[in-house]
Amino acid sequence: MDRRKRFLTMLVCFVLAAFMLTACAGGGAPAATESVAAGQGAETETPAATDTAEAGTESSPAILTSADVGDVSGIEGWDGPVESQVMTAGEDGDQFGTAESTVVVGKGPKGEVSTPWTEIALTDEEKEQIRSGNYKAAICFHYTTDDWYVMQRKGIEETFADLGIEVVAVTDAGFSAEQQVSDIENVLELNPDIIISIPVDETSTAVAYQKAADAGVKLVFMDNCPSNMTAGKDYVSIVAADRYGCGMICADLMARELNYEGTVGVIYYDADFFVTTRDCAGFVDRMKLKYPNIEIVTEMGFADATLSGEVADAMLAQYPDIDGIFGSWDVPAEYIASSASAVGRDDLVVNCVGLGTTTASMTAGDGIINTISTQRPYDQGCTEALLACYGLLGKDAPEYVTVPALGVTKEGSENSASLKDAYQLFYQIDTLPDWLQQLM
Repeated sequence: MDRRKRFLTMLVCFVLAAFMLTACAGGGAPAATESVAAGQGAETETPAATDTAEAGTESSPAILTSADVGDVSGIEGWDGPVESQVMTAGEDGDQFGTAESTVVVGKGPKGEVSTPWTEIALTDEEKEQIRSGNYKAAICFHYTTDDWYVMQRKGIEETFADLGIEVVAVTDAGFSAEQQVSDIENVLELNPDIIISIPVDETSTAVAYQKAADAGVKLVFMDNCPSNMTAGKDYVSIVAADRYGCGMICADLMARELNYEGTVGVIYYDADFFVTTRDCAGFVDRMKLKYPNIEIVTEMGFADATLSGEVADAMLAQYPDIDGIFGSWDVPAEYIASSASAVGRDDLVVNCVGLGTTTASMTAGDGIINTISTQRPYDQGCTEALLACYGLLGKDAPEYVTVPALGVTKEGSENSASLKDAYQLFYQIDTLPDWLQQLM
């Protein structure tokens, strides 16, 4: 890489890291709640998250893996063809990891079999029926700090706008279950017909969501659902990325970077949060089953993404010659990369799930993070909005709908999209921004 590219890469990463440290200090998410009701906007302060992690807490692989790899027959969600896909996805031209892929490996939080997102649609007559209904919707997010949120919201709001559905509130729980319960109670005062949401905690938010369901609100969930709620009765559907598949793709890409041998570690979100648990399970299971010459030597958890750099410090101190680290999603991975660079480990291979500005810049500039997998949040948001309309129409809906995982490398490969194509797909744009073009 020439000096100009290296300088631009370092400059972009430094500015973004400084911004994140300022925005995230004291908690894992900004503390803003936005409401839009009857044309009025209001912001209220949300308590910052208080979770902390003991840096470098190491746990049993059982936290991450679906089951002991010596007995794959007992792995939840691996019955029949799914078990074989953990070994064979990406072979025989199935396009696993590319934008054209239809392969979904993971199942839902209750073992639900997935329906492809491409099967969700409304007829012209159904669209007109929705447009004549004067419906209102609210969107209750777990947090609003990343580009995943931006593109989820964009997909939902653009689809609702086309169907004449008014969005009366968008809330940010700041990753606080208590705040999310309050958010749900507040938006219910606005009498929405629809709530689209992702639960911060499956258990402690369940009563609030059940209250909404009992009031006749059509609920559609992102990625996960509250405990003790039933699809088709209490909520319409769950729409998710194939996060297990995302983890598998990260294992494949890291294995390739390591020339299929070496030692790796996993730094994961130490909380009962379905999607990040599945990311790590997919990575660990795929790596252990498919790449026997790569050893996972340690797994360490964090409860706050801003502390993941401290966990990385501990891991690198304990295993100074480790070859790679899987960093869960893009925010902790960025802290991990910074920690590695601080101790002169620019040769460390770090990857994660999530195409953000920093991971894109590092991939473009051949940085420490140079391969990732990602969701397709815009497509997910559009699908969630359509399924909410299924609920309004009384139309039968599948209980679990999935958008396939996408691999991302700078130039693309047989089982990954190029950074250019992935970035344009993720952000729904036709041309790369100037700063990214300069890095490439």
